[in-house]
Amino acid sequence: MDEIPRYRKKKSQASKSSKRADHKHEYVKSITMRRNPYRPELISWYWTTNCNVCGRQGDFIVDNDDFRKPEYIGRRLFYTAGMFLSPREILERFRDFPVYIQDAENPYELRRMSDEDRERYISMGG
Repeated sequence: MDEIPRYRKKKSQASKSSKRADHKHEYVKSITMRRNPYRPELISWYWTTNCNVCGRQGDFIVDNDDFRKPEYIGRRLFYTAGMFLSPREILERFRDFPVYIQDAENPYELRRMSDEDRERYISMGG
């Protein structure tokens, strides 16, 4: 009888996915920017840990006082309009940290903000 060949998974050509799949995650402290899906003008900023190689999100870091204006740090208040730094101030102040953008429609997808995008965002006024 003829043997039926078993299915063999084809090996893909060298791509980003192979680099992303075969590595040990190197988590670094970073900033995640998220737009509100219902009100896109509202942006939330979070300290997170993300993998330097693939962008996988690790832990949230609870202390977000760094994004508040100095007069509001340590005070427990309801959120007010002028309580937080502007996006431009955040991007200027924390230049050494990578920024990841979390898509409002698909919160599981993160994209790293390039240096050119960051500079353009700062020059536009955020």
